[in-house]
Amino acid sequence: MFERLIKFRTNCLRLILICCVAFNVCWAETVNQLREQAIQLARQGKIQQSYEELVLLHGRYPNDLPILYDLVELAARAGELQQSFAYSQSIPNLLEAPTYVLQHMGKVARNIGEYALSYRYYQILYSREAKADYLLGSVLATGLSQQFKLAKRSLSVLEKNYPTSIEYFIANSFLATQKKAYSKAIYTYTKGLEKYPGHPELLRGLVTVYRQLNAASLAKKIIEENPKVFHKNSENDIVGDALANRIRFSEVTKFNIIDESNYRLKTISLLEQRVADSGGSDLRAKFDLIVAYAKFNKAAQAIELYESLLADKVSVPTYV
Repeated sequence: MFERLIKFRTNCLRLILICCVAFNVCWAETVNQLREQAIQLARQGKIQQSYEELVLLHGRYPNDLPILYDLVELAARAGELQQSFAYSQSIPNLLEAPTYVLQHMGKVARNIGEYALSYRYYQILYSREAKADYLLGSVLATGLSQQFKLAKRSLSVLEKNYPTSIEYFIANSFLATQKKAYSKAIYTYTKGLEKYPGHPELLRGLVTVYRQLNAASLAKKIIEENPKVFHKNSENDIVGDALANRIRFSEVTKFNIIDESNYRLKTISLLEQRVADSGGSDLRAKFDLIVAYAKFNKAAQAIELYESLLADKVSVPTYV
């Protein structure tokens, strides 16, 4: 009788164990299926919907690492950078995180100003696989934080191992720009474009340098020659730079009376046309127009425009 009781108890325990295993298998299959459905939405281009589905899944299964990993990626792709960063900080072991997750973490951390963490993530990635892209990420993070010695270290490795790569030209030019070594930046961007004609990052970088040097005409020329790289707003910004430069240029240039009068009228006319073309929405053009009115002895117009901005509750910059 006792032996039969022992046998019965053993069989019951086995049955319970089998049921538990079956339950866990079914639970795992259900979670994986739900996760796969969310990822499928992303593959179909429905990034926001995929992200929202993963947020719900993470709420239900907070300890599921694959869901957390995908959530870091999809939050970044959905433009929710702060959320992506917050989720990434819940990853228990960075050394075990998938490469694709660390890649997104490196970019997100850099874009929200967490440069030290961005550099750390790229260093982990480079220790896994020696790639030029990870060295570029390291240079960008340390260059933005003005850690120029660390940036130079990564750049030196790039130069040694990948001297003709697009990553090297971008990193070298970017670092020169951060150091305000603009002549070198122009040279390296130009050399990069000789090897990689029309490369968007090199073109954007060169335009940035020209704008910082107030060389609006050179920047405008690049934008006009590369309409697929630059949005219309980019050209508008450059035109604004050029018009602002006309005002500054007048202060240091000696004109005869007729030339100076024509110059002033032309500058004001261009700014007024810019305001009109925007339907009055171009605030920068209005700010520059106030400055032009004031400098070119049209005080009444300057005051009238200034007061209209105040009436519209527009925050007017101090230079105006």
